[in-house]
Amino acid sequence: MKNIKKILSFALVAIMFFSSFSNTIYASSNMGPGKPDEMEIREKIDNLLRERASVMLSDENISCKNVFRSQRNFMIEQRQRVEIAEFRKKLESVGETYSKARTIIDINEVKKDSDSRVSVSVKEETYLTIAETGVETGYDARHEFVFEKGINGEWNMIEDKQLDPTGLMPLYKAEEYVDPSSDIFEEIGEELFVCF
Repeated sequence: MKNIKKILSFALVAIMFFSSFSNTIYASSNMGPGKPDEMEIREKIDNLLRERASVMLSDENISCKNVFRSQRNFMIEQRQRVEIAEFRKKLESVGETYSKARTIIDINEVKKDSDSRVSVSVKEETYLTIAETGVETGYDARHEFVFEKGINGEWNMIEDKQLDPTGLMPLYKAEEYVDPSSDIFEEIGEELFVCF
């Protein structure tokens, strides 16, 4: 009888251990990309937003390599950079130039859409230093980046869904790049409705 109790106790402990171990493996496999993948994704987002902001300093990064998997999204990025450069030139004509740009990103959420696709919610903070005064000005904007894992294991940027207007161009231009599903349009609509 003692042996049966020992065997049952051992079996119960083994079952509990292996079931919790398998649940841990299952849970971690559903959490999305691991640390190395998250670092790769963060670096790609960071590089894109830093290069975009640097167009306020010079024309060096107007042309960029295609970081998006689709030609359409690449063309949108190119057009946006040209418009940022045009705005910079208008500011230069009235005596405002920038000497430095810095961008900080905060990844708020990584959502696994499928085994090979994730959506990454990001808050961008970009600061520009006005060359004439040394004063730093800035803006923050929300983005949702969509990435897909390629057959080579590399994460490919599919889309930058801008959820807020960027501070790198006039508001009416920046709003053209905001994703139509963004809640800012609902907020603007509510404010307009209240005003009338």
